[in-house]
Amino acid sequence: MFLNSGNYYGKVCRFDTTGRLAKAFSKVFRLKEVHVTVNELFTGGYTTRNYGNNSISWIQIEMNR
Repeated sequence: MFLNSGNYYGKVCRFDTTGRLAKAFSKVFRLKEVHVTVNELFTGGYTTRNYGNNSISWIQIEMNR
């Protein structure tokens, strides 16, 4: 399994929040840290880029099994 969290390079969600989410995914799904990434394949889709702002955090989650 591979999980990627996208925060549009920190523009729609703080990096520390996205990093904590990545660590939680790693722990809950028992994944190696190399299988849980931030902004690797996808940084954020249309909804994340167009509706995300600093008052509400947005994160795009991509999963590949």
